[in-house]
Amino acid sequence: MTRIALAILGGCALIAIAVFLALWLALHRDPPPAAPVPTLPATPDADTLRALTMQAAAQLEKQRAPMTGACARGDRSPTRYDVQLAFDPTGHEVGRSILELRDQPSSSDIAACLRALRPAPTVIAPPGTPVTLTIPLVLP
Repeated sequence: MTRIALAILGGCALIAIAVFLALWLALHRDPPPAAPVPTLPATPDADTLRALTMQAAAQLEKQRAPMTGACARGDRSPTRYDVQLAFDPTGHEVGRSILELRDQPSSSDIAACLRALRPAPTVIAPPGTPVTLTIPLVLP
């Protein structure tokens, strides 16, 4: 019986040593090299942003008449909204939001109507980096 007990004790000791060495090696291994962080091109300068905003505003102005016809009510005074347009680095519109302004006259039903419209996407000169432009919109 003592031989079996010694064999079990010896086996447990070998397992304990193996586990200890495996954990010790895992903890003392050099960490993998860090992956390089991708960087985006710098944000366009103020003059470029101004020119891009003018391009987008000109295209939004072409969409203003259909928006007014679909959403504005003739008996209302002018209402003001901000249109935020998000563009990818190639200048194609990837997102649009209509913001109601707290300090300006606006109407939530007109804003909801503007959000429901699906106008043609706006395209601007390629900025080389993602940009978001804010353009004021007054209806009617």
